[in-house]
Amino acid sequence: MTLGALILVTAKASVFLNVLALGMSARLTDAIHVLRRPGLFLRCLLAMGVIMPLFAVGLGIAFDLHPVVKVALVAIAVSPVPPLLPRKQLTAGGDGSEAVGLLATAAVLSIVTIPVAITAVGRALGKETHVPMVSIASIVASSVLAPLGIGMAIRFFAPRAATRLARPAAALGALLLLASAVPILFAMTPAILARIGDGTLVALAAFSVVGLVVGHLLGGPDPERRTVLALSTASRHPAIAMTIADASFVEKRAVVATIVLYLLVSALVSIAYIKRMRGGGGAGGAIPEMVKPAEPVMPLRRRTGAAV
Repeated sequence: MTLGALILVTAKASVFLNVLALGMSARLTDAIHVLRRPGLFLRCLLAMGVIMPLFAVGLGIAFDLHPVVKVALVAIAVSPVPPLLPRKQLTAGGDGSEAVGLLATAAVLSIVTIPVAITAVGRALGKETHVPMVSIASIVASSVLAPLGIGMAIRFFAPRAATRLARPAAALGALLLLASAVPILFAMTPAILARIGDGTLVALAAFSVVGLVVGHLLGGPDPERRTVLALSTASRHPAIAMTIADASFVEKRAVVATIVLYLLVSALVSIAYIKRMRGGGGAGGAIPEMVKPAEPVMPLRRRTGAAV
């Protein structure tokens, strides 16, 4: 096995373990939380599936961006929630059931919506582009649905084992994520630096900020719900974005570098938003008491109010 293959396997294992740990802290009702609330579902769909893809296309049309950046922006915009996002949302004080529900719902919907959206965008721009549904389904199943389902099954059939295993699984996942992220960043640094100074950084920051604003406004008055949708609208699944971009036949390494740069920019913008919300800066008031960020696994917060 080559070093590159080993790093890829390590990255996939880290994602699997983190989502597995999340599943061992969740129930089936959490996975279908968004689907049981039509109003919330429609707002999520509007924010993530309509406004942000249109904004990404608009950025590409309005500004003289490199073709690679235009492709990356559209690929990012139509991708679902990244599998590691719920942990960040819980750290920010978001509702756990909603975070898990949005992760699962967006993942399943993306299997159908991504091929349709990419085909439509390609035709609008005068370029035939096709992303196989099976490619999206494979990534969604391996990075979200399988580990989440296995984790929830463990909790259902062996709740004590789930309690014991969740923290070690999350801790190992975090360690593997660090081990895989460092060499990837090191290898991609020259390609990332090549994208700085041509408007790429501004475009990616604009996408992240607008995503937070859109999700924040459509999230409603509840701070926990608003936080989850804001972070979900600004953050997207990098592996699926790379798969979509790869189908466009542009320079693969440059696209991957742009998406990696987006992850860094989005992380910085999200950190600023989380600090703002944790400090009570949200329009709806302060975030409820936080779980200590140092804990490997954070128990899901569950709402007690009426459904939306």
